[in-house]
Amino acid sequence: MKKNNSRKLDLYVYLVVLICVFIMFMGTFLSYYVKTNKEKNKNIIHNSVLMALTFNGKEQVNINNIKPGWNDKLEFSVTNYSSDTIGKYKIVLEIITPLSNMVDEFFVYSVESTCDNKDTTNSLINSSDTVIPVVSKELNGGVITPNTTHNYVINFKLNKNNKKYNNTLFSARVRVEEDK
Repeated sequence: MKKNNSRKLDLYVYLVVLICVFIMFMGTFLSYYVKTNKEKNKNIIHNSVLMALTFNGKEQVNINNIKPGWNDKLEFSVTNYSSDTIGKYKIVLEIITPLSNMVDEFFVYSVESTCDNKDTTNSLINSSDTVIPVVSKELNGGVITPNTTHNYVINFKLNKNNKKYNNTLFSARVRVEEDK
């Protein structure tokens, strides 16, 4: 009788194991089927701007003992590495140490730009002989298409006609930010 009970117990264990293996097989098949069908019907949209700012030399102007006729420049480029997204950006002229506490019409900057792409959607930021502010200033309006580089040169100068700024300090930095 023990042998008969042992066979029944073995049979039940085999049946339970077989049912568990069958359920695991069906679960694996079902999860694979659901996953592959969901991925086929799903549209993935990736809209992000991958912009990089590259300075050709320095990112900041630091001048001690500034004299009339002084000039300096910052050269940098903005590149959109995205393959499908148009980016908008602004140039921030961050004044760290102003030349004085008041705006002076003899102390000016200009922004010159070039683009390596002829697409008319690109919008460059340009400015000619604008008075340098005492606080930071945002230059808005840059639009860059995918796989494009915008090159910039910001020229700072103190006109020769001005004699009051001998031996003074000026410090400014350039940043580029996403314009929303």
